Amino acid sequence: MGQETNAQNLKEMRMEMTQLKRDLSELNRKKEAAFKEKQERKQKMLACLKELREVKNDLITSKKKRQELKQKRDEFNKKSRELIILAKQKQSEWKKLSEKHGVRLSSEGIRQKIGKLDEKIETEALQFDAEKKIMESIKLLKKKLTGMESLKSVRHDALDLSRNIEQARTQADALHQELLVSVSDSAVKYTHLKELNVNLKSLKK
Repeated sequence: MGQETNAQNLKEMRMEMTQLKRDLSELNRKKEAAFKEKQERKQKMLACLKELREVKNDLITSKKKRQELKQKRDEFNKKSRELIILAKQKQSEWKKLSEKHGVRLSSEGIRQKIGKLDEKIETEALQFDAEKKIMESIKLLKKKLTGMESLKSVRHDALDLSRNIEQARTQADALHQELLVSVSDSAVKYTHLKELNVNLKSLKK
């Protein structure tokens, strides 16, 4: 009877030891899993923090870039407005000179006419009144030629201003488009920044 009891006790002790080993193994498995999960969470938090810093730095850089783009765009718009004022002044000057000197003859045509009159004086025996009349005509033509040269110069300046206005507008438009792209890009990054903050808070729980 005593031997049977001892055998039963021994069997129960062995079963208990086996169960304890199983429990200890399960506990170690859970501890390892918890440690692994903690390490993974820590790595995710570090990665999230790193990305947060990068996105924040990108947003700061983008903001600075937008300020520079806006300043340059405004400078070109200001330049364009100033050039338009100058162009209007040149157009007014052109109109006044055109009305004063006329535009039916080119400067080359006037030179040819002066040359023919000079040749007439040199090659023909003219009476004093006729020569005087021709000399007055030459004087008027030379005055007109000076006016035509001024007219040509004003026209050239006006064309230059027109080209410069177009260039300033093109550059201002290009900078404005670049500014819009930067704003759109920053909006996407800002949304991503909020998502990262939400993820970080959930990882800290």
